[in-house]
Amino acid sequence: MSELRELAEWTGWPTAMALLLLGGGYAFWLLKNRLEHLKEVNGHLEKSWGGRYTCERCGVKVVSPAVGERMPRSFRMSGTFQSLPEGAAIWACVANGEGRKRQYWPQGGPAKIDKQNQTWDARVIWIDGNPGEQREVAVMLVGEDGQALIDYYIKAGEENQRWPSINHLTRDMKECISHKVTFSGEEVV
Repeated sequence: MSELRELAEWTGWPTAMALLLLGGGYAFWLLKNRLEHLKEVNGHLEKSWGGRYTCERCGVKVVSPAVGERMPRSFRMSGTFQSLPEGAAIWACVANGEGRKRQYWPQGGPAKIDKQNQTWDARVIWIDGNPGEQREVAVMLVGEDGQALIDYYIKAGEENQRWPSINHLTRDMKECISHKVTFSGEEVV
């Protein structure tokens, strides 16, 4: 606020208010164009899949580890899929909570995809808790916008050494599977 007061004293209040309105209008125009671009990208993704960009259509499944299996802090997950939209990836995310309070922590990079054998392999790099507690890993179908969000999450985490959760998913992030494992308390497999 003191900067606005200094600007007003230097240029006069009408000029300062005009600059403020002009800057706000420009910011609104940028935001509007970005939203239109995102709608176009998501619309293209939906059209390329006939409006059915869904987990059911992709047929993503977990093969390993088994539900409830005892797992250390870091482990590998693998599974199968029937088909993937162009530009989509599979991510394993440690998850917690339900509904609007659902939280996600993306793990170890996108899954390695073998299109020929229709398999995927992902690395979970950190689960915690007390030995014997169940932990949840969400297997996510992630489009380009969601991958941009995850890339930012990883970059910010690496720079700040803090990993807050992702609480709001983009429209092209779909939670396909909620897979529960039991934390063994061990460090690695």
